[in-house]
Amino acid sequence: MINDRLAIAIPTYNRHLILKENLELMLPEIMEHGIKVYISDDSSNNLTGEMASELKERYPNIEYIRNDPRLGHDRNCLSTLGKPDQEYVWYLGDSQIICPGGIKRVLEVIESKACDFIVVNSLHRGIGITSKEYTDANEFFVDLAWHTTLTGATIYRKDNLFRVSYDRYLGSNFMQLGILLQELLDSRNGICWLNENLIYGNEKKGGSYWNKQVFKVFAEDWVDFISSLPDGYSRENKVRVMKSHSDNTGLFNERSYMAYRISGKLDMKAYLKYYSKLKYATSFDIFNVLLLALTPRLLVKRRFEKMYGKFNN
Repeated sequence: MINDRLAIAIPTYNRHLILKENLELMLPEIMEHGIKVYISDDSSNNLTGEMASELKERYPNIEYIRNDPRLGHDRNCLSTLGKPDQEYVWYLGDSQIICPGGIKRVLEVIESKACDFIVVNSLHRGIGITSKEYTDANEFFVDLAWHTTLTGATIYRKDNLFRVSYDRYLGSNFMQLGILLQELLDSRNGICWLNENLIYGNEKKGGSYWNKQVFKVFAEDWVDFISSLPDGYSRENKVRVMKSHSDNTGLFNERSYMAYRISGKLDMKAYLKYYSKLKYATSFDIFNVLLLALTPRLLVKRRFEKMYGKFNN
């Protein structure tokens, strides 16, 4: 019997082994609660489809969709969220794993709350905001928009999706967050923030897709995305949120900038290209970023290892 309250929808790209490992870990609880799993595959090969066929022999409630041609990050997000018929959709990244008991916990929240969205915490985030229900979109925006860049942190009520066009977020790399923030402005029931660690990342995934273009994604794209949000989010709050991702994750703190300089990601070419966005995306003094970009990499490495220990690229 298929659960009609909750589905899991997973966009994926060339991670069949990691996705298989993740699904096998989650499958006992998925089967226990009759959760249907939708896989929207943007891969360049057939390996994910073969893996899904094998798992369907154990659990038939897996629906596999191969995108040919591939849709790309943002359009695959739209496609993936559009597939389920269930009341709520847990939009899960292909490197994310739901902790044991996580599905049961979310089903309990669905039964006891009327929220249009549920946002859960992830291991190692260390967020200090206690569980609560948000009805003010700007309050949530300032507190937790940075966290919901994580694909897997948000469960969407299907009735609250596709009420408007999301074209403004195409090419942003943050479509899942754009949908959430767009719909939250007109939400009757708001968001249930559950400060419980219900997801974690598979450590075998290697780097995220944005690792090699960190300035492009989390400076240029991030700042442009936040700027593109509707006027229901104040300019003052938009400026605060632009910095919040780096402030909370450390992606653009001194240690990270030093690592980017040592690895060659930060140099004068990168600084000049992304300066206009980096100054909004980080609270770290942009002049100090310039100094790092000008300092020889070997000197930065020596300083880094003196401050933080051996550098591992």
